[in-house]
Amino acid sequence: MSAIYLRIGSTLTSGLMFALLAAVALDLLAFSVAFGQQSEIQSWALPLRVLDADLSPDDRLLAVTLESGSTPQQLGQETAVSLEVWDYRQRQAIATMQLTRYRSSTVRSVPRPARFSSDGYLLAVADGNTVRVLEASTLRPIRTIHTAVDPDWEINSIETSPVGHLAIIISGGYERGHVFAYDLDNGNLLFRWDPPDVTVHSIAWKPDGTQFSVAASRPCGGYGELNIFGTNPWSQIKSLKARNSVSVAFSNDRLYAVQSSYCKGLFIGHHLGIEVFDAQDWRRLDPIVLRAKDIHDFVSFSNGRLVADTGELKAEHDWLDGTTWGVPTDTQITVWKGDAQSVVFTSSRLTSSQDLVRLSRTGRKVLLLDSQHLELFELP
Repeated sequence: MSAIYLRIGSTLTSGLMFALLAAVALDLLAFSVAFGQQSEIQSWALPLRVLDADLSPDDRLLAVTLESGSTPQQLGQETAVSLEVWDYRQRQAIATMQLTRYRSSTVRSVPRPARFSSDGYLLAVADGNTVRVLEASTLRPIRTIHTAVDPDWEINSIETSPVGHLAIIISGGYERGHVFAYDLDNGNLLFRWDPPDVTVHSIAWKPDGTQFSVAASRPCGGYGELNIFGTNPWSQIKSLKARNSVSVAFSNDRLYAVQSSYCKGLFIGHHLGIEVFDAQDWRRLDPIVLRAKDIHDFVSFSNGRLVADTGELKAEHDWLDGTTWGVPTDTQITVWKGDAQSVVFTSSRLTSSQDLVRLSRTGRKVLLLDSQHLELFELP
C-alpha cells in the first residue's frame, strides 16, 4: 500500500479533500509517510493553529499551545489561547487549560512557548509576562512565576535544562532582548543578561546542563554572536562571532549556529552552511555544508543527532527601496549522525517553510511547525 503524505496548509481544490479536512479538523491523525530515500515512516499531524510544541523526555506526551481566530491576524482581534497535552499515539487530548486572551495590536501571533522539564514532571508555559509551572500530565497549577520581563514585552522562548528544574527565558522585541534564568521549583531568579542592541533569537543547553548558549544578532546587519554562559557560578564564559546567527545547538563537543534565510539575499551565489565551534577551547572549525543547498533558520542537537532546515534559497529584490532578501524555493530536513559525521536522513521536499524544527530529547522524533499545523515524524 502506498504511503499517504497529507500536508494541511496546501492549496486544495477537490471537494472530497475539503470534506475530509473538515472531518478531521479537531482530531489527531496518524499515518505512514514516505520521506526521500527512506521507506515508510510513522508520522502524526495536528491540523490546528499551533503556536508552539514540545515532546516529553520519553516521547510519550505532546504539549501544544493553540490560538483561535483568523489567519493572518486582524488588528484589534481578540484571540483565545489554550494549552493542551496530547497522548498522540491514542489520538486524544488528556488535559487542557485556557491561557490569557489578548487583543492583537499587530498582524502576527503572540508567542506562547511551552517546555517539559528534564524529568517530564513539570511543564512551563509563557502566559503574558509570567511563566506558569504546571504538573505536566494533568496541567494542575503548581506556581506562577512573575518574571522580570517588561510588561509591554513578550516571552519569546523558554528552554528547560537537561538536568533539574531550571529554565532560561528570552523576552524582547526588535533589536532588543533580555535573557533570564529561573528555578522552576521555587520561582527564584538566578541570572539575568541584557545584551546591547541585538535581538536574542535562540537558546541551547549543553547536554550535561553545565552551560547554555544564546544566539543574538542585528537583523541582517552582518553582525551576530554566540554567547556562552556557565551555571556554576552563573556567569558569561565566552562570546563568539557568528554572522546573522538565529539558531544555535549544543553537543558535548561542538557548538553549532545557522543564519537567517531572509539574509541570504546579501550573499548571492553563496550557499549558507552551519558554523561550528569546538566546545572546549571555542576554536572555529570547518563549517558543515551541503552541495547546492543552503542550511538556515533552525538547527537542533539531541542524543547524538543533528537536524537542520535545508534546501535552496533565491534572492528577491525591491528596486524601489534597494533591499534584497532570501526566499526558500524548497524546504527539506536533513539529519546528521553524531557531530555531523555523516548524513543519515534527508526528507523529500516539504510544501511550506517551517516556523520551528527541533529534535525530541531522545533524538528519535522531529517536530515540524508552521502557522497552520504541526507534524511529528519518527526517524529511521
